[in-house]
Amino acid sequence: MATGTMKQWVLHGKRGIDSLILEETPIPQPGENEVLVKLHAVSLNYRDLMIANVSTTYLAPTFERLDVLTYNAKGVYYWKQSDSVVPVSDGAGQVISIGAKVKRFTPGQRVMPTFFQGYISGNLTEEHMNSALGALPDGVLREYAVFNEDSLVRIPPSLSYEEASTLPCAGLTAWNCLYGSRSLRPGDTVLTQGTGGVSTFALQFAIAAGAETIATTGSAEKELRLKQLGVQHVINYREDPEWGTTAKLLSLDQKGANYVVEIGGPGTLHQSSRAAAVGGEVAIVGMLSVTNGNGKEIAPWNPHAAAHSTRRIAVGSRLQFDEMNRAIEVNKIRPVIDQVFDFKEAAEAFRYVWDGKHSGKVVIKIAEDGEIDKTNTYIMLRPRALTLVTVREELVDLVTRCALSLDVDDREPFLSVWTISDPNSVDATVAGVTTKGVDKLCRTYFNLVGPMDTHQSIASIRVDIHDGGKTAQITCTTLASISVLVML
Repeated sequence: MATGTMKQWVLHGKRGIDSLILEETPIPQPGENEVLVKLHAVSLNYRDLMIANVSTTYLAPTFERLDVLTYNAKGVYYWKQSDSVVPVSDGAGQVISIGAKVKRFTPGQRVMPTFFQGYISGNLTEEHMNSALGALPDGVLREYAVFNEDSLVRIPPSLSYEEASTLPCAGLTAWNCLYGSRSLRPGDTVLTQGTGGVSTFALQFAIAAGAETIATTGSAEKELRLKQLGVQHVINYREDPEWGTTAKLLSLDQKGANYVVEIGGPGTLHQSSRAAAVGGEVAIVGMLSVTNGNGKEIAPWNPHAAAHSTRRIAVGSRLQFDEMNRAIEVNKIRPVIDQVFDFKEAAEAFRYVWDGKHSGKVVIKIAEDGEIDKTNTYIMLRPRALTLVTVREELVDLVTRCALSLDVDDREPFLSVWTISDPNSVDATVAGVTTKGVDKLCRTYFNLVGPMDTHQSIASIRVDIHDGGKTAQITCTTLASISVLVML
């Protein structure tokens, strides 16, 4: 069980990046339906800058950034916020412990919290909007966090913690743009703006689907990065202010883009509408908007809008998150990470995003990737007698996805954590019963020793595990109830 204190960044007053303060606080403990996660990495979005820089008074915008009358801000965040909050919505980590009624996760599994807490599927509601991490509820710029089990998803096996931390907001928003109301098809044309997280993910998903891709940028360096990503057409909007018309001419049959990922706000919406095909869709992403000096939002009427649909896009549901993760795994998509900062450099990471230097995502690394946390990973059991476990030394180098944990009454558990290289290829013998695969091994083991609430006195039981030519032996003596937990 994780005890003691942890470090977290807190925004106090949210009067800019300088409001970020590093604090020490007790490690939270999970309730019966909750999961304690040790966070390994988080990634930043423009929304995090909005929340850190609260203002409602703006001058006219440019494509690159907003100039503000009072103090710097990246836009208006309209939803509820706490005066002091742990910022950042997107992160990835490892399950450390679980509540008594948790069924979807086990210690050691790699997970990501959903952007909207509790948004499983269906229509997005105001309650969902106010559940977004890092605004009203605390976010993930901390070492540990507790989440309801319904607000977590598994990390695609091929991704690192740093890569996975980029998915909950930017990745899922891009997925919602292309698959939320109707499905992107091979041969469709997708137009994106810039090289931020949402645009980059949208291009990666479009390329994987066999769509034609067009992107805008104002930088020759970023134009090269887009072409390296596989984008077919890149338009420099500084050199071509009528880039919407140009994009339409570059599209298949010169009929326009089927999907336009619109991230610039009112300053670019007119050109996005020009670029869209009849029957196409302009997906307005995020909350970047501007107002005049009287606080009134600038949203000029667009005569081209009648020929296509315009859809305001938010982050998708947990169901869409799982769908996206499967697509990422099947297509071997790797998130584009521009730069990784250390946890102590959080303020520098915020400033780097503010300056708009990045292509792709900016990540803050909290903990090193590695094996299961041996001191904190456990499963709560209450056997009626003490169980001792001894593991031969050669088992240690097999350690990653299987945890064995015991608990005696309400005292601290005795813990041993170990792994095997391939859970499905293990040959094992448990008290004379031959098994194939860790899952069957665990079920056989549990059946032999009985359920958790049944006391059995067994002198000893021996398990021989054969994995990749290596043999490990586990001997349990004075055995009561024990469970082996599989971490796939």
